[in-house]
Amino acid sequence: MFERAVEEEGREVQRRLYAHHDYFGNVIPSTWFVIASLLGAFIFYRRSLALWVNAIHRFVQPLGEPTTGVDVLIAVVLAIASFNIIYVVGQLLNGVAAVVLDRWIVKKLLRYPFTLYEMKYQKRSDKKTDSIVLREAMLDASYAVFCVNLIPVVFFELALVAFGRVNPYPGSWVQGHPLLTIGLSLLLVLAHFGIPSYRKARETCGGDDEAATNRWELVIGHWTLVVFFSSIVGAVIAFAGITEIVLILPVVNAVVAAGDRKMLLKYGSPYKKPAMRHLFVYIRRTFVNASYLAAKAVGYGTLPDADLIGRALSDARYDSKANDFYWMCQLRLENEAPRLYDTAYHGMAMYTMNRNLCNATAFIAVMSVSAFYVQWPMDYHYSPLVWIAILCVLTYMFFVRYLYLFSGGYCKYVVRAASFMAGRGDSPATSKPDGK
Repeated sequence: MFERAVEEEGREVQRRLYAHHDYFGNVIPSTWFVIASLLGAFIFYRRSLALWVNAIHRFVQPLGEPTTGVDVLIAVVLAIASFNIIYVVGQLLNGVAAVVLDRWIVKKLLRYPFTLYEMKYQKRSDKKTDSIVLREAMLDASYAVFCVNLIPVVFFELALVAFGRVNPYPGSWVQGHPLLTIGLSLLLVLAHFGIPSYRKARETCGGDDEAATNRWELVIGHWTLVVFFSSIVGAVIAFAGITEIVLILPVVNAVVAAGDRKMLLKYGSPYKKPAMRHLFVYIRRTFVNASYLAAKAVGYGTLPDADLIGRALSDARYDSKANDFYWMCQLRLENEAPRLYDTAYHGMAMYTMNRNLCNATAFIAVMSVSAFYVQWPMDYHYSPLVWIAILCVLTYMFFVRYLYLFSGGYCKYVVRAASFMAGRGDSPATSKPDGK
């Protein structure tokens, strides 16, 4: 009877938490999306908003003064409609975030934490550090997946192109400082094509004398590419005012990604020749990987002890993929340890909220760039570019927070809780809070 009462109480707690998960994962991100979008419209399109408000006011005037009952009815209808719109927008943001952030960046680039846990346990005899496990798993991703890191950069470049459409010559300041413009172009080129590094060429080709020629070819060719595109892009913007030239950078990334995919499908990871494999591994290693930097900053690759992972694995009793390992741990917590699951569920709600906030901020940037293309805000000069830059920074900050909560606040807790349960003779669902 006591066990059943505890189990029913745990399920009741879970039912109460489900609404909190919807609030964190859907309502808050979509509310942030709507408020920030309106804020941007108020800053840059205040006159247009005033015209719309006046038009609505003129439309309402002939209807006369409504009664109190009509006022209440309209207020209730608007409240219900607003909540439903917010909730639907939250579901849309959640769906897109699940594809872009969960499937592309976390699953294909960084790998799910439980995948890393299983890799560490399987290779425990190699005595590899956690950072090496994460880096090797990441380098298995295709170049196209690496290019997902460029999404905020492309947003800024599109805003720059929109600015150039209204201002064919970006202004006397840009024309008067061509060297600085070329320097800023260098930053964009490095973001797209990576930072040349002899050390990473050595790690890719090997340190023996036979590979010296290949190493220098990679580094010199890389520097030549960077200097060439930086000079061309900077000179065209500074002297001709053609900002559209920056779009050649993502086009080159797309061509390289298509070539990498074609080689992988045809020859696999060894590629056709060792020199070709060295080239594509090198461009991955030198890529400005903002996702990997965020993962290292928050300890995404800091994995639990191999013995702890092995205890949870053996108790899961499965022989399939890491996805099953996660679900076995999750389901056991949900069914056998409601109090442990409550903490895990809260972690899930928090990382979902930050993931959707990241996606919502990126969508605000998309809407802002689209609006700037339709009508560039007058009398604001460079302010819209600053607005896009701020949105890109906020997107990255939410992404960093999402990785921290997903890996440290949720996945590590789930695997440690599963290992804790595997090492106990009694069920946590039947134990008292003080452990007696």
